[in-house]
Amino acid sequence: NLVAAAKLRPADLIILRSEIEDARAQLGQGRTALATAWNDLRSALGVVGGGAFDLQGDLTAPPLPPGLAPALAETAREHRPDRHAREAAVAEADAVLRLEVANRYGNVTAGPTYEYDNSRINNVGAMVSMPLPVLNAHRGLVLQRQAEKARAALDLRQVDVEIDQQIAAALTRLAQARAWAETYTRDVLPNLETNLKDVRLLFESGDATVGALQIL
Repeated sequence: NLVAAAKLRPADLIILRSEIEDARAQLGQGRTALATAWNDLRSALGVVGGGAFDLQGDLTAPPLPPGLAPALAETAREHRPDRHAREAAVAEADAVLRLEVANRYGNVTAGPTYEYDNSRINNVGAMVSMPLPVLNAHRGLVLQRQAEKARAALDLRQVDVEIDQQIAAALTRLAQARAWAETYTRDVLPNLETNLKDVRLLFESGDATVGALQIL
């Protein structure tokens, strides 16, 4: 109808049809991304199956509470399994070190003794035997266990540093995303709606300088 009324050129009509098909193709990709996002949300919430959630609200995000990074770091240290594994490794290394230190003295042997000699004399008594670490103090093994404990402690420290770095990076990305959402809601979206409304008014009034390309 617009072509017949000389308000839309045939070339613009072809471009409009191409843009419609392109929008349909992007709609399919958007639906695929939406399905992936729903699956990620269910996985994060621990929900198996079920339909879509009723999302409410807009892009306006509430302000972040102060001191969020330390609280998140403490929560991560309490729940991350890799850190629990490092803590268990430190405890194991400490136990092995204490065992190696205790093994320097060996085992204490105690018990009664009885002796009958050629003079037919009976000797009854008690015996206590304990090896002393004079020549073999297990120095090398003790140093090895100390090094293993230090390595386990450094591995635990590495996990703590990674947690702090990941939380700082996540909060930085969150701040940037919040700033972009606020800019989009406050400036970009209202300006686009105003510009589209003005161009449509010019197009409907028959302005020769406005075509389908300007509307797109």
